[in-house]
Amino acid sequence: MQEPHLSRFCELVRAGASTRDIHDASSDVGFASSDGAASEKYLRAEIARVAGHQKSMVPLLEHFVGRARSVLDFGCGSGGTTVAAALSAGLGAEELVGVDANDSALEAARVRALGYGLDAPRIRFEPVQPGRALPFADGSFDLVLCISVLEFLSSRAARAGLIAELQRVTRPGGHILLATPSPWRLREYHSRRWLGNQLHRDGYPWSSSGASLDRMFDRCSTVNIASFVVADLIRRRGLPGSTPAAWLAPLLNPLLPWQKCLYRRKG
Repeated sequence: MQEPHLSRFCELVRAGASTRDIHDASSDVGFASSDGAASEKYLRAEIARVAGHQKSMVPLLEHFVGRARSVLDFGCGSGGTTVAAALSAGLGAEELVGVDANDSALEAARVRALGYGLDAPRIRFEPVQPGRALPFADGSFDLVLCISVLEFLSSRAARAGLIAELQRVTRPGGHILLATPSPWRLREYHSRRWLGNQLHRDGYPWSSSGASLDRMFDRCSTVNIASFVVADLIRRRGLPGSTPAAWLAPLLNPLLPWQKCLYRRKG
């Protein structure tokens, strides 16, 4: 990210941009709180998000999706996912829209995009209201991204409603990439709460199972990316080994910290 945009981005993050993740809790607690606190560790993670997605998310999309003219990034936060997708020559996106319920995060996303030489009309960031229909026509996008968002919706009904909207705005033959932490870990990924995925608490995230996700994506078919995801993790961690056998990858996938699911819109 180039100056002066990097400095402005750091100011916004330190001031609390993108620190509130839950917008449908009944009280201002936990991840539903907007206390404005952002540590230097959090800031470093925010700055590194584009590079991280370029190493993990982008190769997966280029391999399985290919070209995607129009891209929606739902719950874009400070824009790391959106910018990484925009920088992919393989995707070749001509229109990218990031949406979020957090106005301060959207401001940071716009600054981040400028720091990478990206601006409107090719890339834009817009506010959305939690629980409301998305302001886009049916089949508007070739690719929809939903990265680390679903676990921050408090109820199963809210998750089903969002997934229905994501499917609606994806064109037939288009793709939806969803990433959410594994529900099988003893400690919830974000909050580090013991059994946080099983013992739900207002204002704190929890993860849905892969089986329940597949049921909610009823207008899509599932793309088998298990072998690619496991092999990619082996490569990025510098571990010995190569592409796992097709039968082995589904067994290893539940052990990974993140669930990555790719769906193809039917029709």
